Amino acid sequence: NCCIVVTRTRGKMAATTKHATRMMRAGIREGRCKVDRRTAGCLGARKGRVGRVAKMQASSPASTVTSSKPYPEGMFLEPDQVDAMIKDAGFEKTPEELIVMAKDFLASGFSIPSGGDMLAPSFEFAGPVVGPLTKSEFIRALSSFKIGESFTISERQYDFRVDPFEPNRVWFTTRPLVKHDKNGPLGPATGKIFEAPPQSCSICFNKEGKVTQFTIGYVMDRRIGDTGGLGGIFGLLYAIDKGLPFPEAQPWEMSNQYKLFNFIQGFLSKLQGS
Repeated sequence: NCCIVVTRTRGKMAATTKHATRMMRAGIREGRCKVDRRTAGCLGARKGRVGRVAKMQASSPASTVTSSKPYPEGMFLEPDQVDAMIKDAGFEKTPEELIVMAKDFLASGFSIPSGGDMLAPSFEFAGPVVGPLTKSEFIRALSSFKIGESFTISERQYDFRVDPFEPNRVWFTTRPLVKHDKNGPLGPATGKIFEAPPQSCSICFNKEGKVTQFTIGYVMDRRIGDTGGLGGIFGLLYAIDKGLPFPEAQPWEMSNQYKLFNFIQGFLSKLQGS
C-alpha cells in the first residue's frame, strides 16, 4: 500500500515529506500504486510536466557532509581541483572521450582480433611481473594463449577515471568472477567458480587516440578472493591447481630475510622497553 499526504500552501501543492514522495514514485514504477489527478501534478506525471514537489526538491541545495577538523593543505584533491588540473593540461581528448575509448579497447579484446589496430607502434604492456612487452610481443602472447578457450570470465570493471597527473591515462578497477567451464588447453573443465582480488589497471592514449600503454593485474588487496591473492593469468592458473612453479606465480610468502628482519626488530624493541 502507498499513500502520500498533500496540502495546499498559498495555492501550491507540497508533499509533507520527501520520503513519502519517493515511496509513491517507487510504487508507481512497480505497479503497486495508481496516480490520481490530484497527485499527478505533484509527482510530475500529468501532461509531461515536472511536478511542483520535484521542482522544490531539485531547487533545494544538496546536503553535504564535512569534517569538523581541518585537513592539512594538499592532502586531498577535491573534484573541482582534479577537473581543473585535467583541463589545464590541455590534452586533446576529454575525460568522457577517454573513458569511452578505454571501454572500446577492452570490449574489442584489446584489439587482438583486428591485428592490434588500436595499438600505437610504441605500445607497451606491463604487469606486476610480466613485461614490459612490445606491441608484437603482446599480440603474439595473447594470440597463442587464449584464456577464453578455458574460462568464462565476467570482468566486472568499474570506477573508470582520468588521472589528473597524467591526463591521457584512464585508471579503472576490476574484480573478475571466473568459471572454469570449458575443456581447453588447460585440460578438462573443473567447474570451479572463483573470484579474483580487486586489481588496478590503466590505459594510456596518444593524441591520435591509439593505446600507448596497458597495465593490468596490480592487486589492491591480496586477502580478497580465491586465487591466493594473485591477479591476472597467474591467479586463474592457481585457482584451478595449475599454478606455475616459480615464486611470482604463487601466493605471497614472507622471505627468510624478512623473517629475520622482523625478529631482530622485535628483539631490539623489547630491549629498549626493558
